[in-house]
Amino acid sequence: MHVTDCPGADLANPTSDLMKPERLCVLAQRIAEQTPDFFEKKGPGKGDHATAAFVRSLREAARGLFGADFSEKSACTSAGFRFDFLFPEEAVAIEFAFGLHNPISEFERDIFKCLLAIEDGCPVKKLMLIGKPGAIARLSAPAPKAIMALVKKQSDLTVEVFELQRPPVPAEVIGQPMAKPDENRKSTPTAEHLSSSNRTHH
Repeated sequence: MHVTDCPGADLANPTSDLMKPERLCVLAQRIAEQTPDFFEKKGPGKGDHATAAFVRSLREAARGLFGADFSEKSACTSAGFRFDFLFPEEAVAIEFAFGLHNPISEFERDIFKCLLAIEDGCPVKKLMLIGKPGAIARLSAPAPKAIMALVKKQSDLTVEVFELQRPPVPAEVIGQPMAKPDENRKSTPTAEHLSSSNRTHH
């Protein structure tokens, strides 16, 4: 399952078939592809700074795209938590979790943040976790899947895991002739996702 990006598409077009959360996901993919060494492992410290710089760029681009600021929205006043992005009309919270592919990650913490927000009266129905390659494989294990099923059953919270994709390597770079582009094909995959509700987004 993929969110599909048309390279020439105007994401700011209000008639777009994509909802704001999906448009943000496509925007994140585009910025990731334009960020040098985004998909390379950097380690503590350097990696934290790189993630912060990426999110700052995304927030600025998202403000221009939507004409409003949906970032850093309060999740739970008593705990002081904030969502990376919150779209109230769609009842969707988005967290950028670039450690999801690791054995220990922010997965459980971000889900608890949503549960606290719901308890605090925040109308969140879906949590979109956006990670790097390997996130879906890691969270397809029995334990994460059981957690996602539980919060869906107990709190009606759908958890979707999106995975930013490395840009394709041009054939000429790997020593093979470039295939002739298909003018009728305008879409390329951007972010694969795993959903606790098994719904497909286009």
